[in-house]
Amino acid sequence: MKKHKSEIIIFLLAIGLRIIAFFAILALSQFLDFSFPIIGSDSKHYLQGAEGIRTHLRYIYPTGIPINYFLPGYPLFLAALMSVSTNLYLVSFVQIILAGFSAVLLWHIGKTWSEKIGWIAALLFIFDPAGLFYSNVILSETLFIFLLLLFLWVLIKRIDGPTPQVILLGITFGLMVMVRPVAIALIPGVLLYFFLKKRWTMRAVYGSLMFLIVTGIIVGPWIVRNKIIFNSYEISQTLSSQLFYGHAPAFYAYQNNVSEQEAKQYLNKELNAISPYGTEPSDRNGPYARKVALGYLQKYPFQFAIFHAAKTAPLFLSDGLRDLAQRLNIVQGPLPNISGYMVRLDLKDLLSVLQKNKLVFALLLVGFVTWFIIICLSLKGAVAGRKDALVLTLVVFIAFTALLTGGAVSHPRYRHSISPFLFLLTSYGISHALDFARNKL
Repeated sequence: MKKHKSEIIIFLLAIGLRIIAFFAILALSQFLDFSFPIIGSDSKHYLQGAEGIRTHLRYIYPTGIPINYFLPGYPLFLAALMSVSTNLYLVSFVQIILAGFSAVLLWHIGKTWSEKIGWIAALLFIFDPAGLFYSNVILSETLFIFLLLLFLWVLIKRIDGPTPQVILLGITFGLMVMVRPVAIALIPGVLLYFFLKKRWTMRAVYGSLMFLIVTGIIVGPWIVRNKIIFNSYEISQTLSSQLFYGHAPAFYAYQNNVSEQEAKQYLNKELNAISPYGTEPSDRNGPYARKVALGYLQKYPFQFAIFHAAKTAPLFLSDGLRDLAQRLNIVQGPLPNISGYMVRLDLKDLLSVLQKNKLVFALLLVGFVTWFIIICLSLKGAVAGRKDALVLTLVVFIAFTALLTGGAVSHPRYRHSISPFLFLLTSYGISHALDFARNKL
């Protein structure tokens, strides 16, 4: 017990705070707009997929239509738990346990630099309000983060191990992709780490190929299934949907100074002209929706790149507290689109909107300042550790993930999935700053 005292403290603290959050949300549940732990359409789709697996052994909606938008990893997880008990609070408690293990894994990863860094990263993760909330509701974030940190821990600890351990890396990564397709964005960082640690030798080539092959064996059958059913090699329709319903209309509205509703009408007209499914928002329409969206965005590559970069800022700097407060019915009504005002340089209108709701402004200020400090310290950590393989890998992880989840679809929820990377870099930056100050004194 003494040998693992730190792990036990971290684990108990993580699950203890999340259990408190569970009962707090439960106490508020009668005032909420959702049936806790079900939250919004994503939860319902996951549960529908889980029910299809349980009752028909097929990944389908209740209507019998195959699912492609959400990958089956998390619904399989739900189906397994629902076979034990249909009480959905079981999902919350299992996810709380996974969050506890995630905190321990993060501590171990940070500890590869120093125990101090491990503790700072773990505590940031434990007290993150988003983590307290998302670990209690039916969303894939908690399972994804657990697999993500397990994968990163295996990558760090076992990269020089024999072939079976490289195979374990591929299996873990494949499972992670089947929970959330955004995991694919991590592949460049993984390959970079292989070559940095194995010094660009044939062992690095062998390890990289083995990792990719095992990942492909796990993900490949799903891609083949999508080609057969949806005539698309996409692993998920998520990207097509985000392009057509998020990036393209937002950019079109900005370019042409029209509302996003008008932009969507234009895009729907273009979609209707080429798709046999019309403007139906189905998984089968994904390839056509993607073609329309990319067709417009590719006309203005430079302008879109600038627009995308500007709209990605909320992924890193958005407070996140307003979103949680809205979900918990503490704040009512739609939240102002801060990045939209910033892109249009409507600072006067932005201040006017914020002044109308003092609570929203206070949450924005507290959250923004907190994340601004975290991002600054992360940058400090990235610069200080620029020669460290793990630091460089984390930077690449964050950059490629931001490329996929940023822009017009930026949301604090997407940041939560990469927050462990940010916490590690922040902890590295804090440790380096403290060491620098100590040496100066």
